[in-house]
Amino acid sequence: FGAGIFIHAGTSILNNCRLQGNTGYYSHGGPFVTTPARGTGLYADEDAEVTLNGCVVTENIGAGFYNEGYGTGIYLDGAVLTLSGTSICANEEGNGDTTTANQLRTYGGAVVNDLGGNCILAACDTCDFDGDGVVGGPDLSFILAAWGTDDPAADLNDDGTVDAADLGPLLAAWGPC
Repeated sequence: FGAGIFIHAGTSILNNCRLQGNTGYYSHGGPFVTTPARGTGLYADEDAEVTLNGCVVTENIGAGFYNEGYGTGIYLDGAVLTLSGTSICANEEGNGDTTTANQLRTYGGAVVNDLGGNCILAACDTCDFDGDGVVGGPDLSFILAAWGTDDPAADLNDDGTVDAADLGPLLAAWGPC
C-alpha cells in the first residue's frame, strides 16, 4: 500500500508534487495472498483528507499475485481527495494494464472533489514532450527547435514537416495533461 505516499490520517496538502516511478508488490505468501498492490503512487485511508494542487501522478507500477485493477496511481479507501490542476496518467497494474479506470480507484465511500484542470487518462498526452504532466512552454520550445525538420516526435499532424500545422494540436492540449 502506498509505495510513493501512504496517508493514514489527518489533512495533507501537496502542491506541485510529482509521484513517479514507485513500484509496489505483494508476495505470494502471508494473509494477503491474492491482493495486488494498491495505490502505488498514493494510498489514503478513511481517516485522511488529501489535496493535490498542480501535481503529477505517473508511471507507478503495482505488481501482485493477480495484478488486477487496484488503482496503481491513487487508491482511496474511504478517504476524501480534492484535485486541482493535477494529472494522473500512465500508471500500470504490473500486467501492462494502464486503463483509465486503473489510474484512480475509490472504495468504502471515498469522495473525490474535482476543482478543475485535472486530467485522468490511461496515457499521458502526446504533446507533453518533457514528461512533466503539463503541456507548456518547454513543449512549445521542443516544437520550435524541430521547426522545418521531419522529426516524427514533433510532427504532430504526421505530414512529414514540423511547421505551423503542428502548433494546433499542441495549443489544443495546453495545460495539465
